[in-house]
Amino acid sequence: MKATDILRQEHKVIERVIAAVNKAADAFTRERNFDGDTFEKAADFFRNFTDKCHHGKEEDVLFKALEARGVPSEGGPVGVMLMEHDMGREQIRGIFANIEAAKEEDGGAQIRVVDHARRFAMILTDHIFKENNILFNMADEVLTDEEQQDLVHRFTLVEVHDMGAGTHEKYLAIANELAEKYGVPEIDAHDPVFAGGCHHHRGCHGH
Repeated sequence: MKATDILRQEHKVIERVIAAVNKAADAFTRERNFDGDTFEKAADFFRNFTDKCHHGKEEDVLFKALEARGVPSEGGPVGVMLMEHDMGREQIRGIFANIEAAKEEDGGAQIRVVDHARRFAMILTDHIFKENNILFNMADEVLTDEEQQDLVHRFTLVEVHDMGAGTHEKYLAIANELAEKYGVPEIDAHDPVFAGGCHHHRGCHGH
């Protein structure tokens, strides 16, 4: 299991939540049926699982390893990824800034929550495609097997020390709950992402 394999697996979980959010947004557009619980849980998932854990592993571990191998952190693929991480954070902040009013049936706040959620989904869908098909392939070319395994170990440290025990399971449960609520297809149950906490399997396999 390479570090890039772990990040690709985490993308699959993120994409399930994105799909659920898009369906919730579509329901609001069609019927003005605002599912505040879904948007609030998804924003929590995006802030902690997607950004703090997944993007944290990319920014604090993978990108630094690439920079050490001569891949610049400004400009090029890494620079674009960092910019898009910040773009996503802006949308998450927008959801949280409006979610309480939206849950109290403030129509304007509901529209803003849905708009920020759609923007986040668009940014991350494109972002994931670029990472899976460009950046991670680049990483696989420049990093040795030993370096990949060192990154896997360092991913574990991010999961255990930065996120805390039980966090992995909590957010996988939220992802599954939202996906099931909106009929998003399941991922292969044998995927290591579903085998338990990151620290049980040489790194964070889910997020």
